Amino acid sequence: MQQLPVFVYGTLRPGCANFSWTLDGNTTAITPATLDAAVMYRGPGFPYVAAGDGVVVGDLIDLVPDRYGDVLATLDRLEGYEPDRRGGRNHYDRVQRTVTTADGPRPAWVYMVASGPGREPIRSGDWLAATVAG
Repeated sequence: MQQLPVFVYGTLRPGCANFSWTLDGNTTAITPATLDAAVMYRGPGFPYVAAGDGVVVGDLIDLVPDRYGDVLATLDRLEGYEPDRRGGRNHYDRVQRTVTTADGPRPAWVYMVASGPGREPIRSGDWLAATVAG
């Protein structure tokens, strides 16, 4: 498996609830990034991202190479993703997308909703701003 960085946009972002027990200490770099052609939706305490006509704000996480498989497996479990169950049978699918950083485009894994978007779109595409604003 190619060791791509992971684009995070919700509770896995630094300072959020799931970062400390999944990613803290397991990263080599954290870079602000955006995901085009996507829309963020408000879920029950966490966001969903689906294909669409917006831009999602997040962070690109480069994982420590010798822990890559274990960390990615932890993220897969958290996101309800099993590689053999695609096509709407996962909570999220882990898909390869291109994200944009200040240094240009980079390929990354992104967890995108597999079985329909959440309830309410977050027009800013920024989970941190949306949770502060209420």
